[in-house]
Amino acid sequence: MKPIASVGCSLMIFLALGCEPSTGSKLNQPIQAPPPQHPAMGSGVSAPGSSREAAANPHGGGLPAGHPPISTAPKAASSAAVISSEGGPVVVGPIAFDVPKGIVQESPENPMRLGQFRLPRAEGDGEDGLLTVSMAMGSVEANIERWRDQFEGKPEAKTAEKEVSGLKVSVVRIDGTFKGMGGPFAGGGAKAGYRMWGAVISNPQDPGQQIFFKGTGPKATMEKWDGAMEKLVASLKLAGE
Repeated sequence: MKPIASVGCSLMIFLALGCEPSTGSKLNQPIQAPPPQHPAMGSGVSAPGSSREAAANPHGGGLPAGHPPISTAPKAASSAAVISSEGGPVVVGPIAFDVPKGIVQESPENPMRLGQFRLPRAEGDGEDGLLTVSMAMGSVEANIERWRDQFEGKPEAKTAEKEVSGLKVSVVRIDGTFKGMGGPFAGGGAKAGYRMWGAVISNPQDPGQQIFFKGTGPKATMEKWDGAMEKLVASLKLAGE
């Protein structure tokens, strides 16, 4: 027979924890925390396109209004992370490219970015430029319109169509007062004298998906790196080729 004190302690622990005596061994098992998610995504974890996601995130997963839905990267590109350019090209999803000298590779600041690079500022500018890489659904035209909406007055976009190593690429430049994507997760206010340089590549593994290079910064800084980013586009190819 167990001592009364021991039985009493066991009973008190059982009452405090609210669990059955037969599950006592489960108390020592590790708690499985839910996976981290981007703050723009709604509460809970739902598969893209599910009714639960649609109800919680009316703008496509809690993204800013007008942003296209973020699709799941193809299985072959599931690693998503940028591979270091040391000794070879950078790989993002299904494509590879060279990073011109002087452009600084960084760790992406949020999980919606597959890659992130800093464009050191031109003399006299107050900040560096930023170049990011991401994927999203929607047509090239619809996404260029979304970029125009990120400027006050929706200025015209200067576009050029290219084909590089079998990849279809649209290069875009927009000048004006940049206000960003808007919404609760934007910040910094409108910035006059800004330029956006973008390249939209149709994903060869998913015709409905686009790969975006989006560079933003003071116009002089973006002009400084314009030639370098054209070289980046010229180096595009399928990963593994």
